[in-house]
This record gives sequence, C-alpha cells and structure tokens, in this order.
Amino acid sequence: MVKASYPDSGTKTNDLMTYPTLLMGLGNLISMPIAMAAGRRIVFLASIVIMIAGGLWCSLSTSLDSHIAGRAIMSLVAGQSEALAPLMVQEIFFLHEKGNKLGWFITIQNVTCGAFFIMSTYLVAAFGWKWWYGLFTIMNTVILILSVVFVSETSYGGRDEKDHSPVVQANHDQETDGKDHQNVATTKSRPVLDPATYGPRTWKADLRLLSPEQKWSILLTFYKQVLQGLCVPSILWLLLLNGAFPWNLHL
Repeated sequence: MVKASYPDSGTKTNDLMTYPTLLMGLGNLISMPIAMAAGRRIVFLASIVIMIAGGLWCSLSTSLDSHIAGRAIMSLVAGQSEALAPLMVQEIFFLHEKGNKLGWFITIQNVTCGAFFIMSTYLVAAFGWKWWYGLFTIMNTVILILSVVFVSETSYGGRDEKDHSPVVQANHDQETDGKDHQNVATTKSRPVLDPATYGPRTWKADLRLLSPEQKWSILLTFYKQVLQGLCVPSILWLLLLNGAFPWNLHL
C-alpha cells in the first residue's frame, strides 16, 4: 500500500526500512551514554517526545522523501525500547527480582508488539497507512502524559561498605555478622531509609528531569567499551551481517 502511494518511486520505498535500521543503532550510541551520565528519566521522556514528532511528520507527509525523513527521526529513539527500558526495569527491583521482572517486561513487550502488528494489518487496510502513524502517535501521547507523572528517575548509586551498607540475607534467621539487626535487609523486609544522607523522597523530586548523581565522565568510558566490544570477533561478525542485509535491500 505504501508503494501504491508513491507509484514513481521504484525501489526507493525500501529506504523506509534501510535507513531506520541504521539510525536505530546510531540513536542508541547517542542516547544511552547520555542516559548513563545525566539520568534515565530525561532521555526516556525526550525519546517519547521525538517519537511523537516523528509520527506526526510521517502521518502528515506529502512526499516519499518527507516520509523517509520523518521515519528516520522516529528510528533515532526507537531503540530505547530495547536498551533504556530494560535498564530502568532492572534498576527499580532488588537483585533477586530482576530476572523475573525483566522476563515479564520482555513478554509483555513482545505480546503487545505482536498484537499491534496484527491490528496494523486491518487498520492500514481500512484507513490507510497514515492512520498507522496517527494511532501510534496517539498511543505515545498517552504514554508521555502518564510517564511525566509516574516515571521517576531510576539512576541512583548504591551505598558503600564504609557507609555501613545493609547486608542482604535470605531470611531473618540468618546471622548478621555482628552488624546492627536494624541495618539488615532481607527478602521480606526493606532496609532502613536514610533521609538525612540522601534527602526525603518527595513527588517534586520524582519529577525532576536530571539525576542528582550526574556522571559525565562516563561518556568516555562508554565509547571506550563500545570500541573494545567491536574487537571481539563474534560481535564484529554479527555487526557486519546485520549491516549487510539492509544494504542489499537498498541496492
């Protein structure tokens, strides 16, 4: 149906898939280090705003070049569902809960994407491909409103041993190694809060855009580790294979 909207475009409609595939990875190389340095919340909200802008652009586009440009903008932040969102999920749960919660997140994500994919077939056939972007934009707008209110910053450092960090134990009956029992965290009780050191938990604090623990020096570490990862033969091979497939479509 998209090709039918641009009868003189030839194979250029393939660019709606090739460039977004490239830009999705490049977008993560830009947004993820910022999320690690400045905080998750600002990158999460900015990604949704950019996704809404890209969706509106595509739905209102009048040419294939404009359509490709709008889809490219959406692709720059589309990878956050696979990179930033799982990071935030694992940060809001205890260590023994992370595997279970990430499993639920991936399951819900895949089921939702599958349902949206099936629904899209009937939506495009009934209302046209522009309303696919329209529905997607409406959904993202609702998510943005909910996220502004309910999604708080998840990037907070843990307590060091020198600060008498809690000892995590399986139950209340185990030994505390001579430490204060009130400072012991178990799977059935939370550690004692320390508002004198970390400040009180308030709704206003949850709505701030930047993390109180910004670490801009991590940018260099991030890109250094990316380059180190590319030195692993199996990772480099997978990168080349993933790049070859969209390039063949482009040709």
